[in-house]
Amino acid sequence: MIRRASCSHVKWLAPIRIIVGFSAGGPNDLAVRPIAQKLDEMLGQPVVIDYHRRQRQINRILQLPDVRERLAVDGLEPVGGSPERFREVLKRDIAKWQKVVRVGNIKSGS
Repeated sequence: MIRRASCSHVKWLAPIRIIVGFSAGGPNDLAVRPIAQKLDEMLGQPVVIDYHRRQRQINRILQLPDVRERLAVDGLEPVGGSPERFREVLKRDIAKWQKVVRVGNIKSGS
């Protein structure tokens, strides 16, 4: 999984992509779909869920120094980890951005 470290200077050019290390229809899918829908509603940005069975390889790749450097240039922070960790990070990030939207009185289309 990759999450934005700072969004203040980044323009959304493509859909937000959530990578799930398991196939669709399982418990991970059930956990991620409502979160993706909420992100889509809150940010007004399309959210795409990609399902991959290669979680270990993804985590290994996210830890490679050159990958981390390239992601950092774009303001991204590689997180990786288990599906449970992924769920925790998503919940924490959603709570953070909900607060930003609420405190900033940000309305859709503004």
